[in-house]
Amino acid sequence: MEKTSKLFTKIILLIVALMTARVIVWFFEQRAHDKEYWLIFAHVIPFLLVILVVAAVAIFIKNWAFRLFQTYVAGKGPQKDDLS
Repeated sequence: MEKTSKLFTKIILLIVALMTARVIVWFFEQRAHDKEYWLIFAHVIPFLLVILVVAAVAIFIKNWAFRLFQTYVAGKGPQKDDLS
């Protein structure tokens, strides 16, 4: 269970890294067209903030879901009140 949780975390971080790299590449593409720095940063900074916030929320939800699943599995062990 712990390995699966770590795998999901690594997948989320990989997606975040790819999205961040894409924003950085976009920044240099825009700079190559001689656009103003303030106009580029007005788009880059919010994109990066959204990417990081979504990653943090995704990891939080993943941890919550795995914790909930773990307590569900732990509570579903051998039934003590089984009449058979």
